[in-house]
Amino acid sequence: MEENIIFCVTHCDDPEPEVIDTLLKASVPCVKNEQDRPVYFCFNNSDIPVRSDNKIKVGSSIVLQKQWEKSMENMEKLFTFLPNQSTKSLILTQEVLKERRALQIILEGLIPKVQEQTLKSHELEKIKIILKEHEADVERNKHFEYEEKVTKKRRIPTDETSVNCFECVSTCHHPCNIPFSKLVYLSEVFYWNAECRVCGHGQNTHFCERYKWETYVETETKTYQELKNKYESASAEKLSVQTICERLSAEFQTSEREALKLIETAKKCLQRLQEIALKPELLTTTDYITRLINDEALNKKPGYIERIKSLEKLKQQII
Repeated sequence: MEENIIFCVTHCDDPEPEVIDTLLKASVPCVKNEQDRPVYFCFNNSDIPVRSDNKIKVGSSIVLQKQWEKSMENMEKLFTFLPNQSTKSLILTQEVLKERRALQIILEGLIPKVQEQTLKSHELEKIKIILKEHEADVERNKHFEYEEKVTKKRRIPTDETSVNCFECVSTCHHPCNIPFSKLVYLSEVFYWNAECRVCGHGQNTHFCERYKWETYVETETKTYQELKNKYESASAEKLSVQTICERLSAEFQTSEREALKLIETAKKCLQRLQEIALKPELLTTTDYITRLINDEALNKKPGYIERIKSLEKLKQQII
C-alpha cells in the first residue's frame, strides 16, 4: 500500500510545502521521488479577495488566473502520474482492517492477564522469602501472618455489550456490537473455529451481557496455616515449611512461564499491527516488556510496583 500513497497539498505557494518535512519526520509511508522526498501535488485554493462593498479587488482576477493555471498544471501531472501506479484491491484492504481489529481485541484482552500473572509471580516469590526468613517463627506459630497483594475481579454495569467468559470469569471483548448471547458466535472475538482469541475457550462459554469484569488489586492479611492447608489439601499429605517453599517455587515458575507466554503473544500482535500500519518494527520480547514497564510506571495502578519488579526480572532472564 505504501507505493499508492501520495499527497495533494492545498493553499501552498512555496516551492515545497512545509508539511513535507513534517511527513518525513513522522516517517509516513508514501511514494518517494528521485531525491527520496514524498511525492506531492499542489493546489492553491486561496479565497478571492473582496472589498468592503463586496466587489472583487482590482488585479485579483490576474492572480486568480495564475493560481488556476498552476492548479490545472498540477492536476494534469497528478493524472499523468496515477496510471503508472499499481492498483490495490479494496477487498484486501477490508481484510487487513478486519485483521487489525482482531489483533487489537487480543491485545486489549491480554494486558489484564499479563498484569495479573506478573503480580502473582512477585507475590509468590515474596511469600517464599518471608517463610524462609521466619522459618522458626512459622514452625512455632501456625497463625503466623503475612500480607499478600491479590488480583480480584468485580462486575461493573455498562451501557454497552460485553462478551464475557464464565469459564475464566473475565471480559474478552468490550464493547461488542453483538447484542444477544444467541448471536455471540458472530462476535469478532472468535476465530473461525469458534475459539476465543483472548482466553482460548469455546463460544459456548461466552455470553453477551451488559456488564464487564474489571480487575483490581487488594492487600489481604493471610496466615501460614491457610497457606499450609491449601498445599496439603492438594497433595493429601503433611508438609513442612521447606516443602511449602518448594511448592511456592514451582507455582512461581509456572506463573512466570504463563506471563512470558502472554507477553510473547501480545508482542506478536503488536508487531503485526505495526506491519499493517506500514511501520514495521523489529520488536523483541525485551522491547515489549520495556513498554509494559513504562506503561505501568505511567499509569501507576495499584500493584504496579510489584508488577514492574516482576517484569524487570522476566526481562533479565531473557537477556
